[in-house]
Amino acid sequence: MLNIKTNIAKYINSELRDIKNANTKATRSATTKAARQGATAGKQAVREYYTIPAAKLNEATKIKPASSNDPSAKIIVTGKPLSMEYYRLLKNKIKGATAMIIKGKRVTIPGDAGAGTKSFVANVKAGKGLHKGIFYRTSKKRLPIITRVGPSAPDLMRSRRAYNAIASYVKINYERIFDSEYKYYKSK
Repeated sequence: MLNIKTNIAKYINSELRDIKNANTKATRSATTKAARQGATAGKQAVREYYTIPAAKLNEATKIKPASSNDPSAKIIVTGKPLSMEYYRLLKNKIKGATAMIIKGKRVTIPGDAGAGTKSFVANVKAGKGLHKGIFYRTSKKRLPIITRVGPSAPDLMRSRRAYNAIASYVKINYERIFDSEYKYYKSK
């Protein structure tokens, strides 16, 4: 008589534990990667429409990765309204200053209607260097002058255009990213 003892239950439990660990790690990693790549798609969608420099969007955008405690990744965009120097400035002697915030669309930046002043483009001393921007006077006197600002990076990334780009990218690509990550962690 042949007597064979197997410990199949121990083997199955070990395999299930490995699968669960790989699944958990793959989910965290895939969620973070999808958020990072989705943010890039959102920034590209913003730059297709607005003239904001990519460096300003990249500087303002951070990704909070998924963790054991919080399985969701977050795209965090911070920043103040940007100076008009980051948008295409155009001088117009008759109407004042114009800027191209939206690609292909020039906008005349108003001065102070109550004081009857126009806006103007100038270089002013700021910190260690010069700051080019659009300004206007609050009265006919030389000073004070007020800086005009454009939309901030958070405002642009909250736009419907950016949100739709991020959402569609994640919806289309999350499964592919997860499969790749799962295979990687399962092979370890």
